[in-house]
Amino acid sequence: MSPQQAERRRKRAEQRRTLQLRAAAVVVALLAVWALWAGLSGSQLFEIRQIDVVGATQLSAEQIVTRAGVEQGATLLRVDTDHIEENLMADPWIAAVDVSRRPPSTLRIDVEERTPAAVVDTGSTFWFVEAGGRVLAESVASSATAVPVIRDVTDFVAEPGMVSTSETLRNALRVLSGLSDDLRVTVRTVSAPKVDETAVLTASGVEIMMGEAVNMSQKSVLITDILASQGANVVFIDVRNIERPISRGLGD
Repeated sequence: MSPQQAERRRKRAEQRRTLQLRAAAVVVALLAVWALWAGLSGSQLFEIRQIDVVGATQLSAEQIVTRAGVEQGATLLRVDTDHIEENLMADPWIAAVDVSRRPPSTLRIDVEERTPAAVVDTGSTFWFVEAGGRVLAESVASSATAVPVIRDVTDFVAEPGMVSTSETLRNALRVLSGLSDDLRVTVRTVSAPKVDETAVLTASGVEIMMGEAVNMSQKSVLITDILASQGANVVFIDVRNIERPISRGLGD
């Protein structure tokens, strides 16, 4: 073997030893990191001692925490935030949720709740529904409810979390959302036995036949003009045919 070949062999051997040493160092470092993580993740230093709930109004903080299902003694480093979010998203009230860690011992839950557009009166129970027809939760009878009450819907099925297939209910909700803001806030109840018989009743006792939720901008203008011109005398308005609106007063 020539001196040149021997030198090349020596260099290759040194390179192999260097690579082996580096690989061993990486393994040791990874083991150290794993050991540190294992120690910290189970440490009482990071045990969850407080859960902050932000954004909840329909659900209480206690309900959110219960639905989250955080295990007793869980730590910030080991808690499964995806599982918590999945648990919370199963609630019909919750539209979006974000779970984050606030070291050393706080878990924060930010929720975005769905907004009820009305309460459906089935005759025996009351149900919050979203504008798109999603059934949110059972409500309680109250004459002071902040949203209109929809009555006389014969094909409504109360299934929390599901979007109602009742066309009469969906039409009633479209009527509400299509009214001008000024008119919508005056509506207390909606009667929806059929699409073409959908009517709203205002806080001042005016019954307004709306029918199908079409031409809502024009209907809102017509109603506003009639109310302005006839004042407190008007008790009935029919704008199902926007070409021939009908109104009646107390003496008619």
